[in-house]
Amino acid sequence: MIPIAVSLIVAALSFHLFKKAAGTMDVRQINLISLVFYYDLVTMSLFASVMVLNNWAQSYTLSFLFFEKTDYYVWLSVLYVMVAMPVAMIVTCRILNVKSVNSLLERYFRQPVAGLFDKHAHCELPLLLAFSVISCISVIYTLMSTESIPILEMIRGASPDQLALMRVQAKREFSGIGQFSTIFGTLLGPILLYVSYIYYKKERKKAFLIWFLIMLLFTSTMLFYHLAKAPIIKLFIGFLSIQVMLKKRIRLRKQIVFISLLLISTVFLFKVTKGIDETRMALSGVFERITITQLEGVYHMYEIFPGNHEFIKGRSISQVLSAILKYDYIEPAERIAMKEIYPTAVAEGRVGTMSTLFIGDAWANFGLIGVLISPLIVGAWLLVIYVFILKNSKSPLILGFYGFITSHNYIQGGFMNGIIFNSGLLSIILILFCIGVAARFVNHSKKASRYIAVAPHR
Repeated sequence: MIPIAVSLIVAALSFHLFKKAAGTMDVRQINLISLVFYYDLVTMSLFASVMVLNNWAQSYTLSFLFFEKTDYYVWLSVLYVMVAMPVAMIVTCRILNVKSVNSLLERYFRQPVAGLFDKHAHCELPLLLAFSVISCISVIYTLMSTESIPILEMIRGASPDQLALMRVQAKREFSGIGQFSTIFGTLLGPILLYVSYIYYKKERKKAFLIWFLIMLLFTSTMLFYHLAKAPIIKLFIGFLSIQVMLKKRIRLRKQIVFISLLLISTVFLFKVTKGIDETRMALSGVFERITITQLEGVYHMYEIFPGNHEFIKGRSISQVLSAILKYDYIEPAERIAMKEIYPTAVAEGRVGTMSTLFIGDAWANFGLIGVLISPLIVGAWLLVIYVFILKNSKSPLILGFYGFITSHNYIQGGFMNGIIFNSGLLSIILILFCIGVAARFVNHSKKASRYIAVAPHR
């Protein structure tokens, strides 16, 4: 009972701190920061760690653990993260001279949707349409470069084991240019989908509806062709966060309906892809995936490093950088952990990487120092993004990026390759920055043209 009592006290303290950082914790006004608390920390981390600590739930993967104290250490680490992250956010607010995040949020709610640099003109629209075409081309290119498309094989009656193998092969044995597909299809596609949706909601024009439907078709195909369930769920979480920004709040009843539909869809996909007939077993599997599975990597990384494998010390960050800087590249901790637990399955291509809260990768790289410092870095990183968005114009491009980063906050993933150096995210930010610079140039050119046109009549 003591772990439960301590967990509740820490959760209450964390809630109070997160409220200061987020501006609001009202579930009807879910946002980037509050979603991290409710979903990534409470549901996927704290709840899971308490369940494992009290032996109320287990998984096959966790049965490979050697030390009883590992459960205790992971639970303590999660408690630390729940306090350290919001503290780092609050300190970052002070550094950025943000006196009240709630005031920023309320002001953003009141803003109308507008262009990046002009309330009425949307100078960025032509470029957004051009990149939408490129995104759709990348989806077609991806499908053409994939030998066996899992979703088609599922329709043809492939077994769950065959589908599991195809899923991994579709990612790891892709014959095309992986970065092109990832950047323009997997990452940029959802942002452009959100952008087209916002344009349609604002303008209510048939052309924008067609744009939205085309992007919905291509983006959904890109995210689901290899039968991964999480990307589709994240896609719709992004829509939910955007709706909050557009309407200020969403009724609790609508959220319940939304979550119920997501759960039903996930259970259905789980039954189909895993070959499970009983709904009860599928529900149990989904529950395990949402909670314990997302934290499994932390347990194993605490035991694998440095006992079975030396600390990575950042050497998994990039193969390109390792060649330039002439250091030995080491695979990410998520891959190493999976090889340690399921070597045969990894060799056969049936599994890829292990899910983990970011502190697992931080430990695998830098040990205790990584665990202590990483929540501070991640908290500051999220807060900077949140404040940047709230201080900018309520444009479709900014809102589209907000929807993406809300659903892809990289908390459940690698610290080094997800937060410190995420090449995919950096590429997306660079593309969006270039669109913004081009839009600003066009906007200034139009203003200069209007000035020249009226100058002789003065």
